[in-house]
Amino acid sequence: MLSNFKLASISSATGKPFKAFAALLRDKYFYLSLSTVLFLFLLWVLLTATGYADELFLPGPVKVWQSFISVSTEGYQGSTLVTHVFTSLYRILVAFLLSCIVGIPLGILMGASKAARSLLNPLIEFYRPLPPLGLYTLLVMWLGIGEESKLGELLDPIADKILVASALVLLVMNGIIKNYEVIAAIVILTREILISGLREFLAKRKEASLPVSSLSKFKTFIQMLSIAMLLTGETGNKIINFQDYNAQTVGIILLWIAAFLTLYTGYDYLRKGIDSAINDDEKK
Repeated sequence: MLSNFKLASISSATGKPFKAFAALLRDKYFYLSLSTVLFLFLLWVLLTATGYADELFLPGPVKVWQSFISVSTEGYQGSTLVTHVFTSLYRILVAFLLSCIVGIPLGILMGASKAARSLLNPLIEFYRPLPPLGLYTLLVMWLGIGEESKLGELLDPIADKILVASALVLLVMNGIIKNYEVIAAIVILTREILISGLREFLAKRKEASLPVSSLSKFKTFIQMLSIAMLLTGETGNKIINFQDYNAQTVGIILLWIAAFLTLYTGYDYLRKGIDSAINDDEKK
């Protein structure tokens, strides 16, 4: 009896598409829509075959089919059509997940808090009337047409500098870095600005370069560790508290070490950059 029920369910499930297709064939308006499609296709063939339409703007059906076969078999830009399709599906899935991760919590927060709704609603109302097609140009500029973001490619060299500058300014404003300790923060910020300018200047010269040294990487590690220790505040002092040394004290010591390393590596970068520019000019 159970097997009969399963067979009946399967036959019912498989029979529904055929019944829908049969009902579609019996609908006279279906043939009216089909005639429109056929008319447009014949018009396409006629315009391309007679040469009335430029192939650059309207290639013929045969040309389109040949291009489809070529992309499917030989690929385009080093990847097959299947790879491009799965890449597009991957991007759509990632975008959907990111929108859910960001949008759902924000929606719940706006629904639960009037303050959050008042804060975020102007941004939403500003974005709402903008047509999506009008944003495509900006999205291509920001995100690019590859997997890497063009905006990220632009900001990658200065991302850590923005992070360090923001953290140091915040620590100074909150009084965690004060008195003579501010000098160390100024030294670090000044060096980052100067070296960024030097890298930008040398980037315009194809043969001139300024590779990152091992000491500079160590300086960045000490610098980040110092900022992390200072940002822990009183909670960090409760965890790290050995005699007269707590998290804040260790953070300030590391900040001064980073400042001295900043001066040395900054001078080293400046000397190498000037030498590289001079050598480049002599070659020319």
